[in-house]
Amino acid sequence: MDLALTLNRATGKAVMFLLLVLSRLISIPWFYQFMEYLFSFPDSSFYGFFLNIAMILILCLLIIMASIVRLNAILRKNKQGTFTQ
Repeated sequence: MDLALTLNRATGKAVMFLLLVLSRLISIPWFYQFMEYLFSFPDSSFYGFFLNIAMILILCLLIIMASIVRLNAILRKNKQGTFTQ
């Protein structure tokens, strides 16, 4: 049971970090606080651990997609700026 609790704490911290990165990328300041409230309930089961692992995978995919969109917007803005000068 201690192993499950330790794994849940570690994966929970990873989920919160990824949520912080995602909220910074999509520029919604209240998103992190809302998700922190949602994920603040302790869960010491193996089901909770696998749920955290699934959330980490989903958040990684969302961060990659949000980064691509953000980078595309920056590149388009810079490209338009060079043609107008």
